Amino acid sequence: MHQRAGLTVQRQKLASWIIKYYEELLPLEKVLKKQVYSLALLNKNETKTTVLNVRTKSGKVSQNSFMYITIGTTFNEK
Repeated sequence: MHQRAGLTVQRQKLASWIIKYYEELLPLEKVLKKQVYSLALLNKNETKTTVLNVRTKSGKVSQNSFMYITIGTTFNEK
């Protein structure tokens, strides 16, 4: 998106922006987690993902990570 606009933004700068947004959203995460965990039923999913083009200390160019999803619902037979 930045390239289309003719802008060059370093990867480290983009990463710092994402970290800053994450830190600002942490209070919302805590509120949502409290609400979800108070519901009658929970569904959890752990999905393995591969992050590409990330050079690790060992020189690998990809890294395996996990994405955790939790969904809560009330039990209603209607």
